[in-house]
Amino acid sequence: MQLNGSQIFVEVLCEQGVDTIFGYPGGAVLNLYDELYRNTDRITHVLTAHEQGASHAADGYARATGRTGVVLATSGPGATNLVTGIATAYMDSIPMVAITGQVPSNLLGRDIFQEVDITGISMPITKCNYLVKDPGALADVLRERLGLTSVKKGCEVGECGACNVLIDGECYNSCLYLAVWAEGKHITTLEGLMGPNGELSDIQQAFMEETSIQCGFCIPGFIMTAVEILDRGVYYTDDQLRKLLSGHLCRCTGYQNILNAVERAVNEAHRFVGKGE
Repeated sequence: MQLNGSQIFVEVLCEQGVDTIFGYPGGAVLNLYDELYRNTDRITHVLTAHEQGASHAADGYARATGRTGVVLATSGPGATNLVTGIATAYMDSIPMVAITGQVPSNLLGRDIFQEVDITGISMPITKCNYLVKDPGALADVLRERLGLTSVKKGCEVGECGACNVLIDGECYNSCLYLAVWAEGKHITTLEGLMGPNGELSDIQQAFMEETSIQCGFCIPGFIMTAVEILDRGVYYTDDQLRKLLSGHLCRCTGYQNILNAVERAVNEAHRFVGKGE
């Protein structure tokens, strides 16, 4: 199943543990609101009478709960109405995410109805901001544009782990990670683990020796998670490793061999550096 931008929007919010969002609808975000309506069992939308109220509500929610506040508004005046609330949260280091609509990409810069450069306006009062021109997932870019086919497209809702890649050393579901978010970051796929002459990395060798490959579809994702585990330099028990790998599905049901391979690589790494206590 291929997800559209609105579906990715909801899935990413849910993946990050967001269950409450504040906002006020408008033309440029109606598709997002349609998807929120279809997912009312997962995310509660709090409607305010004005976008500024929504931004202050998200700020207050973050202060009261310690969780990230999320606010949604349309383009143009809807977006600019968020500015005071965003600045308030920024000045007090309150975690808040503001999402706004924008006019179609081919009309940017033409001063059409409800267009405003909200990324430029908000830049001084945000930790970072993005103008998303392409809703394409990172998985699509890696596979179709760069030919890195070790990145698999399985469930496409972030539940099977087949699309896992390392972004600045952390594992992410690339099917839910927008390509625009990866700008300026270091991305590692299975292809990047091999040596200059095609030599297998230690973790890949461990998977081979433990006969963990089977059909091979899910294995790249497992390996990328295993690389993240190894890079932490921590010794884990069997139960801890099982939990760390629980975000993956293996349709061949070869979990024990996969676990053995990760354990082998972890033990070898600790033996090599003189750890393992």
